[in-house]
Amino acid sequence: MDERQLWDNLRAGDKSALEACFRAYYAVLVQYASLMHGLPSSAEDLVQDLFLKLWNKRHKLPAEVSSVKPYLLRSLRNLAIDEMRKKRRGLPLIEMPFSLWGDSEQPAFGNEEESLQGQQLARALSKLSDTEREILHLRFFQQTPYPEIATVMGMQYQSVRNAAHRAIQKLRQNMEDTKKK
Repeated sequence: MDERQLWDNLRAGDKSALEACFRAYYAVLVQYASLMHGLPSSAEDLVQDLFLKLWNKRHKLPAEVSSVKPYLLRSLRNLAIDEMRKKRRGLPLIEMPFSLWGDSEQPAFGNEEESLQGQQLARALSKLSDTEREILHLRFFQQTPYPEIATVMGMQYQSVRNAAHRAIQKLRQNMEDTKKK
């Protein structure tokens, strides 16, 4: 079943389409949500909330979706931001805390040299903005094309390309700076 048919079936109330969508995108969505929330258990809850919301509002879903994955990623991102706003009600809204790997997914490095490089990379990444880290994660860890990243993040295509380019330049410079220390 292609994405368009899957989406149409989901909108029509086909539970098997919801299940197929869940199975196809669950892992990617949990990984993305854990980057925003930090804890895998809350990420799983957030993804389940997303699918529950999709099912409950299936009649209001847009008829034309070019690709399901970026639609789901965007919806999840919006849901995560809404959750954070609810938790911070009364406090000034600050940028979403975003880790490239999430707390539970720090890469394991074999020898001491790889471990040192991993620490340098983590320090270099921490100096990037949340948006830059999010773009790099989507592009290089999830192999998401730039047009889909633009859709997910609600940005213009060229803005995403420019931000990715700047982030890579900053990352290189940050890596050079951490090697000197």
